[in-house]
Amino acid sequence: MRSTDHNSSRCRTQPVPLGIIEAWLLPELDGTRDREALLVSLEKHVREGKIAFERQGSRVVDPSKIDECITEHIDTMPARLAAQKLVRVDAQ
Repeated sequence: MRSTDHNSSRCRTQPVPLGIIEAWLLPELDGTRDREALLVSLEKHVREGKIAFERQGSRVVDPSKIDECITEHIDTMPARLAAQKLVRVDAQ
């Protein structure tokens, strides 16, 4: 699946391309889940085969490397979504 196969809209109703991970997790950013819950959710999607990671053109299969990918995506997702004007990230 290409990353451009998923879209969301800003307040101006402009289409915004989403990666597959953002498409799966954006609905879960409703304020009821913390970072740990998002990590668990993404791990579940990976375990179920709904999401897979690639690095340098090869599928990541090493469990520790998969964990690194999951953590990296969860930790960088707020900034990516904020840059696309899909969420507002408040300074802590």
